[in-house]
Amino acid sequence: MVVFSSRKRTSKHYLTFSAVLVLLWQLIFPGTVWAGGLAQAVAGPTQKEPAVTLEKAISTVKDNFDIPQNYTKFSSGLNMDNQRQTWSLTWSPPDQQDGNFSAQVDVNTGEIMNMNNWKNNPQGPTVQIPSIQESEAQGIAVKLVTNLESSKLAELQLMPMDDTNIPLSNYGPQGYTVHWQRLVNGIAFPSDGISVQVNTLDGSILSYSMNWTPITLIPDAKGVISASNAEASFMKTQMFELQYFTSPPMRPLTTGGKQDVKLVYQLNNSYQGGAIDALTGEPIKVNYGNYYGYGKGQYGGMASTSSAAQADNRVVLTPAEQTEIDKSTQLISQAEAVTAVKRWLSIPDNLVLRGSNLSTDGLSENTRIWNLNWNGSGNKPEEQPQYMSARVDAATGELLGFDWPYPGPRTDKPVIDRKQSQTLAENFIQQIEPSHFKELKLSEDNNLMGKGYSDNGSQGFNYYRVVNGIPYRGNGINITVDSITKKIINYNLSWADLEFPAVDGILDGKQASTTLLKAEPLQLMYTQIFNPGQYDNTPEIRLVYQPMPASGSLISSNILDAKTGEFLDWQGQPASQMRRAYHFTDIGDNFAQKEITLLGQAGIFGEYQDSFHPDEQITVGSLLKAMLAVTNGNEIPGQTDDDIIKTAQQQGWLTEAIQPSATIDREDFTRLMIRYLKLESVAKLQDIYQATYSDVDKDFAGYAALAHGIGMFNLNGGTFESGHIMTRSEAAYALVKSLMFRH
Repeated sequence: MVVFSSRKRTSKHYLTFSAVLVLLWQLIFPGTVWAGGLAQAVAGPTQKEPAVTLEKAISTVKDNFDIPQNYTKFSSGLNMDNQRQTWSLTWSPPDQQDGNFSAQVDVNTGEIMNMNNWKNNPQGPTVQIPSIQESEAQGIAVKLVTNLESSKLAELQLMPMDDTNIPLSNYGPQGYTVHWQRLVNGIAFPSDGISVQVNTLDGSILSYSMNWTPITLIPDAKGVISASNAEASFMKTQMFELQYFTSPPMRPLTTGGKQDVKLVYQLNNSYQGGAIDALTGEPIKVNYGNYYGYGKGQYGGMASTSSAAQADNRVVLTPAEQTEIDKSTQLISQAEAVTAVKRWLSIPDNLVLRGSNLSTDGLSENTRIWNLNWNGSGNKPEEQPQYMSARVDAATGELLGFDWPYPGPRTDKPVIDRKQSQTLAENFIQQIEPSHFKELKLSEDNNLMGKGYSDNGSQGFNYYRVVNGIPYRGNGINITVDSITKKIINYNLSWADLEFPAVDGILDGKQASTTLLKAEPLQLMYTQIFNPGQYDNTPEIRLVYQPMPASGSLISSNILDAKTGEFLDWQGQPASQMRRAYHFTDIGDNFAQKEITLLGQAGIFGEYQDSFHPDEQITVGSLLKAMLAVTNGNEIPGQTDDDIIKTAQQQGWLTEAIQPSATIDREDFTRLMIRYLKLESVAKLQDIYQATYSDVDKDFAGYAALAHGIGMFNLNGGTFESGHIMTRSEAAYALVKSLMFRH
């Protein structure tokens, strides 16, 4: 740790060296924020020192948070973000492998803006039973915020925690999130506020964050239009747009399989989440752009120009597998793929093909893609490009994309304007994809790299696919033109072979918008508008009406099935089935109330939503679904009852055929739990167990004894009653007790 004294140094030699060092650093790294204490160590008399010293920042953090004693390695830095300067502090163990503790402290106010206490988990997934309840976590968070920001409490609104989903394993978040929303002029400002994450196991603080916009940047709430006028503008603009929708598949499609396409209404992403300017009544447009993935079947919104990102969803084939595929299918060779690229691009002589691989696109077992990479040979001047990459459909030879290096900042002026750049881009698309071009439409929010974004002359254009007059934003083309060299430097095509449903038997736009606004009425609030063209990334604060879930609503979704009128989640499944915490209202003073509550908090046993039906006999399907949810940290989307039975058999929990709707007696339940705990080999040992119960057979004695030792059942007396049919409350109790033993 470096601590800087406030005493000024007066040595002429030191000051001379400092001045030289500062000048050299600024020449080499203009605009760089000084790191750590270096800024103070070399600061001359005219440089303004932070109002809060590094020593004070460290003390503030240590006064309010417990830093692990073994985190003896320390570093610091000065950061600037959105016009706020902060000390960035990091503690970690010497090997830096087990975790770290970081915090940011405002250099002017001394306020802690962020804290994160991250710990590595080298053991992998483990069962973790919360020992802290929601109410306790909230009390811990309230105490912290009161100590840190008591002056802000009048502007903070504590938000409900009702749907916090706490898994019983370390697969998911291990903390309750307690959140305060800021109120300005009595109006909600959702992006401003304070969040605290409290560890479910010991009540320690996992993270803390505060976003607080200076009041001078927040507009007055004068001249606000009525909610009814905002709703009229929302309906008129048709912000809830009819679209074709495909969900990202959780696994690669089977051979010959196709993605399921739905007709849905979604908020048009040309606008700010359905926001209406509360002062003018006009919809607020945004400038985020649309991006399409690589490959013929890739869904939208996931594209990246880096080669690492390109391979994220692809399975690279070994040479042996590639040879076999070449024999069994009619794929073009690497040389033919290179020829396909050269048909459209002129590759400079200094670039040499350095790497290639044949891969799947991750979504279809039938699609193969050649990924080709060229690098400079070092024999040409530096002004020549030093690398490029391209992707080619290995079955058709279709060019799916290419990337040249993006130019850095230049002083040369563009020789063509944006309209001329668009013409150049569209001429290229018409040449390379004439049939696709007829189905493309330029996105309204296409100018992500247009005026003001950078000074390198790049102009980006994003086109989405239109089928039957309906947008399908999961397919399209994005293309970038260098307006100085008049060259296309980036091109990416996504075009899936899909079956699009006919546009009939659907809700009209007015019905859909009415349904949305009933579930998520327009609410007056402040919001942040980010302009990609601003280098400092400072958002503009606007007063808007925006759809928000109604108070007490359990569903938050902006995707509406156009045929059924049902809200969907991001996977295209009914949003009513989304995993959430359940707060059972019918468990009263049940003996298993604590265990049932824990499972409900983890989003398990939600077949009846917030009713549990404690005395109902449990089915095998319901029990196995709960066990798998605990094991995986969540339910696996789209799993059928047959999938669940098959998975349980693969895990070794079930050794016999059984119907998901079947009930289960205490003996079979015990065998299932003992296998789940991987103790069956111990249970089968003979003549080592005392007779715990008087009514069990000899070959079951080990199972019964282990169940008794674990405390699996709430039994009184000396009988086991093997044939007793398990109820839901008994199963919940036994499952949690078994999990505690497994932990």
